[in-house]
Amino acid sequence: MAKKSKTKMDIDFGFEMEGDITNKEIKNPLEEKKKKEKPYRTKKLHLISITILLIVILFSGIIYFLPTTKTPESNKSSTKKQVAFKKYPQYQFAPFFIPIDTKNGQDVFLKVSFSLELSHEKVIKKIEKIVVPLRADISFLLNKKRLSDLESISGKKKLSLEIRNVINRSLQNGKVNKIYFTQFFLK
Repeated sequence: MAKKSKTKMDIDFGFEMEGDITNKEIKNPLEEKKKKEKPYRTKKLHLISITILLIVILFSGIIYFLPTTKTPESNKSSTKKQVAFKKYPQYQFAPFFIPIDTKNGQDVFLKVSFSLELSHEKVIKKIEKIVVPLRADISFLLNKKRLSDLESISGKKKLSLEIRNVINRSLQNGKVNKIYFTQFFLK
């Protein structure tokens, strides 16, 4: 045997005795159980997620490829539900600014603008020809009104009927069906 120098000496302090338990041999029963269950659980989760994914793909494919054509019976019912509205020609009057009489002498002004629903297109051309005398007649009508006549809803309805009658008297062909107030301010 070769002589070892003091610096190169191998020292082994790990004495093993029979029946001694080392760190390598100590086993925790919970850790062993987790190690055994982990692969089984992951396999089970993978299997469930793949199954759900396949079901989703199957249903989306079925929905995508379903026919979307309607039967003739359903087309008939959809046309019955549609209601046709007749479109009437309209004419918009520029706003009127009229001073209104009050009982206590306050300065109150009426700003009114309205749209006419006409019986047919030819009436628009006729109104455009006589718009100046019509505005004068309507202004005369509005000047006769008092504040108490215009504050209620029934007063506004009465005013719309009076304006319609003034315009219809000036028209020979066609008529005004309705009047729609677009502005009605008392200041």
